[in-house]
Amino acid sequence: MDPTLIFGAIITGLALGLTGGGGTLLALPILHQGVGLDLSAATTASLAAVALLSFVGTAWRWDSGIIKGRLALLFAGAGAIGAPIGAYLHTLTPTSILIGLFSTIVLFVSMRMWTDKSDPPLVTTPTNEDTGPVCQFSIDGKLRITSRCGFRLSLLGMGVGVLSGLVGVGGGFLTVPALLALTGLPLRTAVATSLLVVGLISSMGWVSHTLLGHSAPLQQTSLFAGCGVIGLLLGTWMVQRLPQTIL
Repeated sequence: MDPTLIFGAIITGLALGLTGGGGTLLALPILHQGVGLDLSAATTASLAAVALLSFVGTAWRWDSGIIKGRLALLFAGAGAIGAPIGAYLHTLTPTSILIGLFSTIVLFVSMRMWTDKSDPPLVTTPTNEDTGPVCQFSIDGKLRITSRCGFRLSLLGMGVGVLSGLVGVGGGFLTVPALLALTGLPLRTAVATSLLVVGLISSMGWVSHTLLGHSAPLQQTSLFAGCGVIGLLLGTWMVQRLPQTIL
């Protein structure tokens, strides 16, 4: 057994459990640079593993009632359209450009989240719907899907889907800040909802790459996903106990 793969999988699961994202940000370089898979195989393997881990994390949190299912399905539905487009563009783009794009996205999103470490309360629909977050919730906590909200979520979801297929990201590191900005959800709710989004979009990216012939080694992918569950469960336990700014 490759210790790099095992340790990397645990850290990947931990990041996913803690933040609702970061899975493929770690999985892709670990599988490509650490394990030695070529970029296309590493992309497919990372999407497959992170999809499975995300669904495990979603199931673990489902009974808590904090996952916003309608919101996740709308976001991920648009992402499912973008993922095959991104996967096709992946076949046309040189490896050096893909790695550069991947790194740039990571740096940009991390800086944006670092400068806004707040945890807003759940924003319910105000009297004037032109104020506050684009997507708002009724008093009973249900998402009100207006044309403005649906358009923004669909546009962002498709963009995340394209990036998922293009550079093998699950999209959680983009989905969490997008949900925070568009909905005003508390961070823990955004993290939980993001896991479902990541699972759905990563699955579509995985299928798209597989259909394009970018096969992932079954043994390494399965081992990565299995070991990642250990980190995921640890992260899920920790996320309820760590201060918000630490997360």
